[in-house]
Amino acid sequence: MIPGKSSSLLFVTPDPPTPGGTGLGMRAWAVRERLAMHHDVSLLIASTVPRSPTERLRRMIRFKARGWYPGLFAEAWDWENPASRMSASSAALRGRADLVHAFRLAMAPCAAPHFSRVPCHLDLDESESRTRARIGALARRNGERGLAEVLEAEAAFYRAKEREWLPRFDRIYAASALEVAALRAELPASDIRVLPNVVSLPAEAPRPYRCGPFTLLFVGSLGYYPNHDAVRYFVRAILPMWRSRPGRDLRVVVVGSGADRGLRRLMAAEPMIEYRGYVDDLTPIYRAADIAIVPLRAGGGTRIKILEAFAHGLPVVATSEGAEGLDVVDGQHILIGHSPEAFANACMRLMEESDLARRLAAAARGFVAAQHTPDMLDALD
Repeated sequence: MIPGKSSSLLFVTPDPPTPGGTGLGMRAWAVRERLAMHHDVSLLIASTVPRSPTERLRRMIRFKARGWYPGLFAEAWDWENPASRMSASSAALRGRADLVHAFRLAMAPCAAPHFSRVPCHLDLDESESRTRARIGALARRNGERGLAEVLEAEAAFYRAKEREWLPRFDRIYAASALEVAALRAELPASDIRVLPNVVSLPAEAPRPYRCGPFTLLFVGSLGYYPNHDAVRYFVRAILPMWRSRPGRDLRVVVVGSGADRGLRRLMAAEPMIEYRGYVDDLTPIYRAADIAIVPLRAGGGTRIKILEAFAHGLPVVATSEGAEGLDVVDGQHILIGHSPEAFANACMRLMEESDLARRLAAAARGFVAAQHTPDMLDALD
């Protein structure tokens, strides 16, 4: 026990908590940091990624048979696999804790040894079954039948796992009031609370005057299908509308690892697009952009990258799906584009109306300061 900490806590996560990078890693980092203020935290990383060559080959064959898709965890097919679960469960059983905090539904089996001994909390972040069902519906609309079938099967799998595991936890967290309301409708007897995604506010600084191309910024892991689809949708459906309009030159900067060969080819064929890949420090990228774009058409939880852009004083244009779960007002904190034409028009407005861009950016930064900084994680206390 660390001096000054009243209790010990076992934090179980599929990925290392990180202050930057993926939304999952950033959420895990913020939650662990808050918990460490009150508990002696032991970290258990129970990876869902297969380690042995045989296991990797088995998974590759399984996915090739169903049609490969980028960017969603495969734990649905490996939930009970001893190689990925037994060692983590054994470590959890050996650990002595006064409280267990499991991050994401796939970590529920690792908390099981403690169910009858100490309080066990589960941070779902989002409903796995609903998110996969929605992404599957998007894939079907895109004509990607094999991918849709995989996601629909995973959604059914997770519905069963949610029914089995969620009632066993003493407390459940989700990232938005929307997710919490849906969970409470299914589990009225459970203690379910909003645990928002949070970001730290960088020091406020005036944005530099820019006279070059008007710069749109997209940030997100491109190995995650909704982000992959968002870039593809923007290039194919939204960007062509810009070409038909006179005005300032346009540049679209795309940041994020995991782009497959097809998406790289699509971006390379468009002179307006500059693909940066993974960038460790996003602050200069945000400072060099005029607006952030979030043209997502499926997903779950809330988008940390919107909050990050808000925090850096960058106005945001998003689809309604991209902004879902955040208590923002169209025209006050953000501009919403419900169609390709509306999305392009919103970007054009911000290029032409600098006062509007400044008002949105200021209101959005205030929104983050009021609702999405680490101080808002008091549901954990």
